[in-house]
Amino acid sequence: MDPEAEVTYADLKFLPRSQQTDVKKAESKPPAQKTSPWAWLATVAILCVLFLVVLISLSILYSRLLAGNMQLLEESKQAKSKLQQAEGRYSQLLQLALHTKICALESPSSNTSEPRNISCTFCPYQWISNKGRCYYFSPSTLSWNDSRRSCQREQAELVVISDREEQLTFSASSKALRIIGLA
Repeated sequence: MDPEAEVTYADLKFLPRSQQTDVKKAESKPPAQKTSPWAWLATVAILCVLFLVVLISLSILYSRLLAGNMQLLEESKQAKSKLQQAEGRYSQLLQLALHTKICALESPSSNTSEPRNISCTFCPYQWISNKGRCYYFSPSTLSWNDSRRSCQREQAELVVISDREEQLTFSASSKALRIIGLA
């Protein structure tokens, strides 16, 4: 037998290098496992529960902050009200002190025979003194009954103009404002 007769020839084809590595990687991957729909459902449920916990925690935190802010706002309003009351009292005391000093300076001495024409009546804040009486001019228009109740709350009475001089004194003022009180 001929030694060449037993030899078998074959053509080999080699892939380019870039394709050879992809083939090796594909061969080395383990087979893909299928995930069950229950696993996906459980994952989604856990994420939803975590989201709800975070949402509830943020809601509680927000409500506590809001309550704290409301309390601070209320305390601020109370402090402002107290400050306004103190300013009003201080203003009245200052007005009384100044009024007393002015009356003491303007009043005639007791040894002179000068007539006393000075009205040193002290009136409440925002009231006007005239000839020993105090008048309040209201910026609002009220009915007679409402005006009377307003005067009574201030321990005053509705004004009764008794003479022409008093009428002339207040006629200019009463056009812009309404006289509601006399103390």
